[in-house]
Amino acid sequence: TDHYNYRYYIPGHQFVFQILGNDPDNDGLQLNAFSQAFQFANPATFTTFSSGNDLIGTFSWTPPATFTKDMIVVFRLRDGLYTKDFTLLLRKGDITAVGNINGDVNTNVTVFPNPAKGKLNINLQLDEAINGDIALYSSMGQKVKSFYSGNIKAGTTQLTEDVNVASGVYYMIVRDNGKVVKTLPVVIQ
Repeated sequence: TDHYNYRYYIPGHQFVFQILGNDPDNDGLQLNAFSQAFQFANPATFTTFSSGNDLIGTFSWTPPATFTKDMIVVFRLRDGLYTKDFTLLLRKGDITAVGNINGDVNTNVTVFPNPAKGKLNINLQLDEAINGDIALYSSMGQKVKSFYSGNIKAGTTQLTEDVNVASGVYYMIVRDNGKVVKTLPVVIQ
């Protein structure tokens, strides 16, 4: 497998990336992250969570609103005998390029609980009707669950859906006629 990847960040918006390490021998994994992002006034954070033979690391960073440079994060997984590095290249993205807000429709979308386990509630407040599509995507951009497709009338609409997907960070994307009008991060436990 590749030992690098790249993702886009939006200046002034929180960026979250999860990485999973597994050791079938259960030799006591360690997972560390190294980056200049830890040296900012509002530094990045990196936490780990152990579950059986798995070690899950969560990197979280809100780049300054004026930040425009690429950022490198190196994750190092060790089990006492072997070491494996994974490099993440963060590139500045554009809100319209990654489809955060279209601006054509005034849309207020909330999801709760967040983090979620089992069920997820989606609350939409629309100023006008849309031909909507609501789906959950992995951090790799793969659709993992479709919640709704069809006309959604103006006003408040609430959906409650089962979310039987692996634990991790996902993105709820709401579209109107194929155009993204809202993207929300969702943590599934």
